[in-house]
Formats: sequence, structure tokens, C-alpha cells
Amino acid sequence: MRKIYVLELLSAKKVHSFRSVRVQEVENMIKSISLASSCVVNLNEKLNLLMHTVILKIALGTSYEGKEFESGGNLSELLHGAIAMIGAFSVLSLFPYVGRVIALFTRLQQKLDKNFNKLDALLQQAVDEHSDPDRQTGEYEDIVDVLLRLEKEQFGEIRFTKNHIKAILMDMYLAGSDTSSVILAWTMSELVKNLRVMKKVQEEVRRCVGKKEKVDENDLDQLHYLKMVIKKSLKNTPQAQY
Repeated sequence: MRKIYVLELLSAKKVHSFRSVRVQEVENMIKSISLASSCVVNLNEKLNLLMHTVILKIALGTSYEGKEFESGGNLSELLHGAIAMIGAFSVLSLFPYVGRVIALFTRLQQKLDKNFNKLDALLQQAVDEHSDPDRQTGEYEDIVDVLLRLEKEQFGEIRFTKNHIKAILMDMYLAGSDTSSVILAWTMSELVKNLRVMKKVQEEVRRCVGKKEKVDENDLDQLHYLKMVIKKSLKNTPQAQY
């Protein structure tokens, strides 16, 4: 699996192919924050939505926002519900014997199973849509397209199946969405607390970007101080360790 991630899913070339998605969604978030500038802005919600949309578009080719699937349920709601339940306090994990009795009353495991069964059905439908030969392809090859291609080619010695594809999609979303948004939120909160550091970051950005309206990915190599701030935040944020 590591070989698949390194060579096929997260290679430099593949990550670069998703640039348009990242740029578009970041622009949407900035525009949303700008329009709400006269009100209190919940940055956590904005960052969660950003990471949620980016990962789904990269993985599935679309965010499926507002779409109700045949199996019932909304993909966004089920994914957020899964993250919330996985992160919830579990007596069973701490006290296996007593926890079994308590778990019968809390029904956390049953709720989790029900949620993941619905998610499995939704992801299966998304994979089936990608398998349709008449499907209109997008401007980039998304993760499901890559995995379906590997299934046909039987990558290396691995016998790839649809279940592997769904497991990888779940793994990518659950591991990437919450941790990334939390790290970004903590970085912003630390900058707000340390105005001296924030001022230096702002000065560096303005100096490097010049008269351009916005920062693009090509400017990042010149933003050395910003990189140090991000690395420090990664070091101090617990979620970054996973």
C-alpha cells in the first residue's frame, strides 16, 4: 500500500495535477471570509469545509454537495458523523469488560456500524459511477480513477478489489481532513496571540508578492519565514504527530 501511495496517489506529479482544485477552493474560502468580514467568522468551520471539499474533489472528482444517494443519506453528513463518533469517548476502549455492558446502553458501536454501512454503500455508488464507460471525465484523473486503473492492471503482487478502493478512500478522508484543518486553525490562533510574528509574516508576504492580488503556489519557495512558522506549528500541534 505504501508503494501505491508514493508512486501513484501522492507523487509530485499527481499532487501537482490537483493544483486547480486547491486554488479554486482556497479562493472560495477567502471570498467567503471577505463577504462575512462585518460579522464574527468561525475559522474552524471555514477550514473544515475547505479540507472536506478539497479531499472529496481530489478523491471522487466532485464534492457531491447536497446530493442524496440511492442508499439514502448525504455524503458530507455521514463523513462528519463518522469523524465525530470515532473521536468520541469510548468506555469500551478503556475498560473492555465493563465497557461491553455500558456500550449496550450507549449504543455507540451500533451507531458507528450503521454510519459506516451507509458510507460503504455511498462510496460503492461513487466507484460504480466512475466505472461507467459513458461517464464524462474531468480535467484531471482523480483518486478513484487511479485506483480503478490499478485494479485493471493488478499493480505489482497486490490483488486489488473494490473493497480496497473504498478502504483507501475512507483512510484518506479520515486521516487528512480533520488533522489538516486543526493544524491550520492552531497556526492562525498562534499568530493572533503573537502579533510580532504575524507582522513579520505579513511583511514577508507583501514583500515577495509585490503588487499581485494574491499569493500563488509559485511564491511559496520565497516565503522562508512563513515556512518556519508552519513547521513550528506542526511541532507544537498534537494532531500533526499522527
